[in-house]
Amino acid sequence: MIRIFLFMAMMACAVSAYAADPPAAAGDKPFTDAPPPPPPPPAPKETMRNDKPMDDNTKYYMRKEFTTKGREGSPRHEMTYFWRQPKEIESGKTYPLVVVLHDEKGLAQAGTYLLDKDLLASNPSFLVVPTLPFKKMWAFPAKIPEDPTLEKYAALPQGLPDVVELVEDLANNFPVDLNRIYVVGCGDGGFGAFGAVRQYPKVFAAAIPLAGGWSQTETPKMTKVPIYALHGEEDKTYAIGLSRNVAYYIQKFKGDVHHLGIQGLGHDCNDTRFYNKALWKWMYSQHKPETK
Repeated sequence: MIRIFLFMAMMACAVSAYAADPPAAAGDKPFTDAPPPPPPPPAPKETMRNDKPMDDNTKYYMRKEFTTKGREGSPRHEMTYFWRQPKEIESGKTYPLVVVLHDEKGLAQAGTYLLDKDLLASNPSFLVVPTLPFKKMWAFPAKIPEDPTLEKYAALPQGLPDVVELVEDLANNFPVDLNRIYVVGCGDGGFGAFGAVRQYPKVFAAAIPLAGGWSQTETPKMTKVPIYALHGEEDKTYAIGLSRNVAYYIQKFKGDVHHLGIQGLGHDCNDTRFYNKALWKWMYSQHKPETK
């Protein structure tokens, strides 16, 4: 009897253990959380043309880095930009954003003139100066029959989409007035400013191309953004016709454009005649009627 009782007790324990923790079937694996996806590889950093785009005045800007998301034709990478914001940012208030595109030497002289104390006092603004490496353009038309020798630049990677991506990021993190985003650039930056009008009319409220140009064949689609273009009459790098003809046709298509040729001036982006109070007054008076 004792043996029978012990045997029945052992069988009961075995049944209980099986019910509580059934053995795994052949081929089953214990459940585990999926491992997290590996982090993306570090984005390669672009080399600046000039690490002091405003010369000695670069010290009045904060040097920062921005990683692009990457897109077809422009892999993910890290770009350097220089940033300045108003000394006091009032709660509930928004401020203009001025994008300064440097020239072929990597110099952004407008970034210095925009530091004028009286100008900043009357127009507190966010200022951003993005940078490009050599062998890259801000923007360039696919064809430029006015000067076919320049079409070699159309094959270079373009940095303006990265600038717009940066502007979007800044607008998401700072109180930027979306109706008052301006772009100014000289030389290569002048092409970039015209390109901003052609490619991103919904982003920019005004453009100031200096010593730059574009193709008049694209002017029917360049009427949505007010433009104030200046150019040296003696410019041997980018002939004045590259901006004068564009301005003429934009005006013909009912666009809001001003063009000023400066006598005796060549391709000198640092000339004070490019930067005057009337120009900045015009720029800050521009704003879009509505931004969605």
